[in-house]
Amino acid sequence: MDASDPPMPGPRRASRRASAPARAAGAIATQSTTMVALLVWTYQRQKADVMSGKGLWTPEARTESGEEPKRWSGCGCAQLEAVAALGARVQPGGWQRPALHPDAELVHDSLVELSRADWLGAMLLRRHARQGGAPDWSEGRQEFEPERDARDRIVQDRYDEVVTVIDQRGRERAIPVLYCPLRKYPDDSWIEMTRGEYRNWHRALGLLAERLAEAGPRRLVRWRVAGLGAEAEPWLRADLPHS
Repeated sequence: MDASDPPMPGPRRASRRASAPARAAGAIATQSTTMVALLVWTYQRQKADVMSGKGLWTPEARTESGEEPKRWSGCGCAQLEAVAALGARVQPGGWQRPALHPDAELVHDSLVELSRADWLGAMLLRRHARQGGAPDWSEGRQEFEPERDARDRIVQDRYDEVVTVIDQRGRERAIPVLYCPLRKYPDDSWIEMTRGEYRNWHRALGLLAERLAEAGPRRLVRWRVAGLGAEAEPWLRADLPHS
């Protein structure tokens, strides 16, 4: 979210702005931003997906006949998922014009179209925009730590051989050698997983920027995208802070 963002206007004011002559004339956007910041503004401040009622396309959204469902399923699973995502149950009522900025509407429509070709990337863009930034990624630094069991106790094991020692009374005693298995933290699979998710997110970020640049008659009226706002592989640069 841009720190200079004005307070969100009410529905009536937003309705007048959406139909302003400047928008109809294709006014040039004047406020510079990045794709990352634009997505955060769209989904954190404008909540474009909730206000528009348009969800991402999913591979399961088509039937054998090629049609897409228009209503909730009878089992209620989709409704429960929506309630969990919103944190509230929205009762049906009269239709009201949403106070959605035309730029947020354009960004969300472009993301919905992108989800038909790259659902994973579109989903990652929306998820991390809601959270306020980019996916976490690993710098690749690893440390050794002791392995622990299911009760969070340090695991101890024995070597096959024993060590013979002499105790205080001069007697020989065979003592088993104990050791603690070590593991690398974070492990290699976690590092690869986080970097793989970041790569998918960054690729989709570039594809969405291309779609917005080729939007045709529809164009951003407030924001001007000046770069993606994220490195392709930030773990290769030591001067970048960890996300």
